[in-house]
Amino acid sequence: MMIKKLTYILCYFVLCYATVCYAEVRIAIVVPKTGEYKVWGDELTIGAQTAINQINETGGINGKKLELISVDDTCNENLSISTAQMLSVSSSIKPALVIGPYCSNSFDEIANIYSKAKIFQVVPTTLSYHDTVLEHKGVMKLVSFKEQAGKDFFEIYNQRFAGFKTALIYDNKTDGSKETVLAVADEFRKRGKSSLLKQFNFAEYKDLNLLTDTIVSSGYKIVYLAGTPKKTAKTIRKISNIDSNTLFFISKSSATDAFFENVGNRLDNIYFMALPSLEDNINLTEDLVNLRLHGIEFEGLNIYGYIAVRTWTDLVKKSGSLSYDKVLKDIQNKKIENVWQNLFFNNADMKNPLHYKFYKYKNGEFVLADYKLL
Repeated sequence: MMIKKLTYILCYFVLCYATVCYAEVRIAIVVPKTGEYKVWGDELTIGAQTAINQINETGGINGKKLELISVDDTCNENLSISTAQMLSVSSSIKPALVIGPYCSNSFDEIANIYSKAKIFQVVPTTLSYHDTVLEHKGVMKLVSFKEQAGKDFFEIYNQRFAGFKTALIYDNKTDGSKETVLAVADEFRKRGKSSLLKQFNFAEYKDLNLLTDTIVSSGYKIVYLAGTPKKTAKTIRKISNIDSNTLFFISKSSATDAFFENVGNRLDNIYFMALPSLEDNINLTEDLVNLRLHGIEFEGLNIYGYIAVRTWTDLVKKSGSLSYDKVLKDIQNKKIENVWQNLFFNNADMKNPLHYKFYKYKNGEFVLADYKLL
């Protein structure tokens, strides 16, 4: 099976390389381009490509043009590892920077591969707290961690719904599910409210009707869901058909085509959790204004793909070199002040994690809800 996957990746890169052989500096983005999470992979890719186009139009990086290689790992853990191995050993297609992977299972192993190969890596999505404190050379991580979703959910719960029985439904197959579930449970425990919370594992219920009937009959009015988009949608629809007053909290990453196809018209009571769009971030003001003048608007994860490219290219420009060792040395010696430094961090120096925001889905778009952390 692994040989088959490696063969697939090799064939992909051969085809890909045929179209980018003129590139002087390559950037690879490893994201899902098929499957349930395709929409998020596409958004990250569009953001990264936008940054590359902008940089190339102004002369490139240190006089060299950039080219994006997009790799579909389908959020498959083994494929992400195989991709890292292939990118690292192939001298003809070896990138200077890798963005991703979007799904971060096996992050430690993947980061080690890129680090040993002297390839910079920018992770544009959240990691677990355990992964954020791991030391890896040449890795820049988003300023937040998956457990923050659980902590921020509890804060909203405590402000608005204290005393309501809460069901926590998860599965072990969803990226980040375990971390957020444990974070929610830990917050309830620390605040002496464990009796109001119960965890339910999708894997223990072959019949989804049994699970949803149990939730409703037991009086749970708040439901936090951390499952696959399709299963999450079906659960919401079934519970809402019995009790239309139940409120649901889910990750915005679950809002895929499969989710909307299965949730039906049961969207009014759903709150989608996501990191802020960064559109109001002061560091991005000039860039966003310039991009809007060219008719480019960011939404969803586009901005994170964009910033991932700009983070690295800014470091290279200020270091005056494309050399991995030179740039890394300048970063470690704090010789470079990066304009994006409050959005990304190196290894264990997270100071002010971003907080999740809460969105509703109305008239075909996501709008900020009136829930704010106090």
